[in-house]
Amino acid sequence: MICIGALGANISDSCFIDNIAGVAVTGDRVVVDANGQLGVAPAGSPLSANQLLKQQRVVEELKTTVVQQQKQIEALTAGLQKVSAQLEVSKSIPQTVLNNR
Repeated sequence: MICIGALGANISDSCFIDNIAGVAVTGDRVVVDANGQLGVAPAGSPLSANQLLKQQRVVEELKTTVVQQQKQIEALTAGLQKVSAQLEVSKSIPQTVLNNR
């Protein structure tokens, strides 16, 4: 519930907005400044729509990078395990040296 025009416990002259849950947010972000004044977030503000979109893009790019790095780590780990297994096999094979003197 959003209460507009209410101060403290006195909400008799308030306006309540209902049925807005689940509705997509579009347009400019509305903020309340340090003086309690309602307004649109200024351009360049961390809360401006453009800044939020840029941050969302960066987060998505970072998620993609993390997934790629996880795949690379898995491939490198598999390769390391294969080499380790081959090394263990070569250690267990007895070496015979022939001396033809």
